[in-house]
Amino acid sequence: MAFFNSGSRALVEILTRLQSAETPIPVDHTFFEFGSIRYHIQEARKLYHKFAEIVEPTKEGYALTLKLNFSGLTRPKDRAKATSQISRLQSVVLSSQLKDMLGRLGPSGTTKLVYNQSDPFFVSRMPAAPAGKISAIFPMRFRDDTDTAVAASFFQELQDVGNSFAGAPKCSWSPIPPPELRGELVQHLTTNGGFVSFDIFSRHVKGKRAAKTAWILLNFQAYVKYHIKCTRSYIQSRMRKREEILTEVIQNARLRGSADKKTLQAWVYGSSAFIVESLKLKKFKMQTWAIPRYNFQYGLICERESINSLIEKAILDADGRGVRVLSLGLLNQEKQLNRSGELFTQKYPNLRVRLVDGSGLATAVVLKSIPLETKRVFLCGTSSKVTQAAATTLCERGVQVIMNQKKAYDMLKLQVPERNTIYLKLSSDEIPQIWIGDNIDDMQQRRAQKGTIFVPTSQFPLKKTRKDDCTYLSSPAMKIPEIMQNVHTCENWHPRRVMSAWRIAGMVHALEGWDMHECGDDMMDTEKVWSAAIKHGFIPLTKA
Repeated sequence: MAFFNSGSRALVEILTRLQSAETPIPVDHTFFEFGSIRYHIQEARKLYHKFAEIVEPTKEGYALTLKLNFSGLTRPKDRAKATSQISRLQSVVLSSQLKDMLGRLGPSGTTKLVYNQSDPFFVSRMPAAPAGKISAIFPMRFRDDTDTAVAASFFQELQDVGNSFAGAPKCSWSPIPPPELRGELVQHLTTNGGFVSFDIFSRHVKGKRAAKTAWILLNFQAYVKYHIKCTRSYIQSRMRKREEILTEVIQNARLRGSADKKTLQAWVYGSSAFIVESLKLKKFKMQTWAIPRYNFQYGLICERESINSLIEKAILDADGRGVRVLSLGLLNQEKQLNRSGELFTQKYPNLRVRLVDGSGLATAVVLKSIPLETKRVFLCGTSSKVTQAAATTLCERGVQVIMNQKKAYDMLKLQVPERNTIYLKLSSDEIPQIWIGDNIDDMQQRRAQKGTIFVPTSQFPLKKTRKDDCTYLSSPAMKIPEIMQNVHTCENWHPRRVMSAWRIAGMVHALEGWDMHECGDDMMDTEKVWSAAIKHGFIPLTKA
């Protein structure tokens, strides 16, 4: 009996289709609704003058037989109304007894109602009960412990939230039988889900409310089971989705460290960024805010909206506090995530806080790390803003940039001014000893000549596959001034008092008082920001 609308949707659909047919169609339908009610619709052999007529005796196996004649209803509105009334007939029949009991609120006593053999319930009125009060009591039985646990949570919520509405029937839930059921047979009181009671007063059964109240009570047990079924389905779908995500993470993760000490970190969530460090340089006070997400979560498409929401919240918080510059570090400025912060400047064009991705200074550090006498470099990967900017600048300086991937070569060629494309070359044979790039994997490193210098353009350090015969420079970073205070920890993988260029760029931006955003495709002039960093005491760092 898990139907919650008082009308039968299937019956309405069939009757409407029969009435709208241009030519008579054969009628012989038998269907069930949730296994409890059976309908049989059959064409009558002769016409009747009345719209509806009860046939006696009823057809074998059925409780009621009706003859219907829609020919007398010429207006579509009347036919629709008649169809709706016929579809609600089963609810009228089923709830008539309960409606009558609720309406009369007769003498004290308890009555057991059995509409479904597996789910009987009780209607009771105690002698000492307030005038006009009757209780509907539902013994709740479930097939397994999981259903019982879900139901217990639902009943507690129903009791707490439902009773906050003054006009609603008071709901109570107890693991033991209420006093109204004293004297009932033990088998009727044996449950694993407790007892749910509703206190019905005269205002709940006044006028047209009586039919609605009776129908809701009649379907309460079915509704609970429907809710549990939906809840279990939702939980299982979420578990499957989480399993797929974690499986993907495990398959794609690069576990670092010794083979016998590999660990899988727990998935941690947070509602906002939090302060991890407070620094001071000259007259400026600075804080480091961390987004409560792990590295691998930034690679999951399903997490992007959540991460951007946290970043956006931090930006608006900083703007409200009067912060002058906010720099986006590590993966919080990924192009795939928010286009290096451009997503937020477009959404909030009137931001007072300046957003800085630090790409200008990072590019400058990369360029300064390349020996002055270099004539050729080998470029691996062009996905990052810094890599593209470094390659473009090298071409402008007359340094030949060699690549061996056609797709990456074609993409970069569109970024380089036409007059400088002669310095961009696609070749699989020529491999210089200066390598730059944001993604140089183990296989590529093994192709390098002995004595090759690897210059990373990413914020993350390269895995040193050839550390015995090649040189690995640090990811773009600089030493901080001695006058910077409260520096008590190392930043990620950098040595003490060394910070990434992306982070330093935000400090320089504030020290210089620049008023532009550095995000999206916009980038500070590399020489300008480099000179400013040196002026404020930041020292170049090239060795890994």
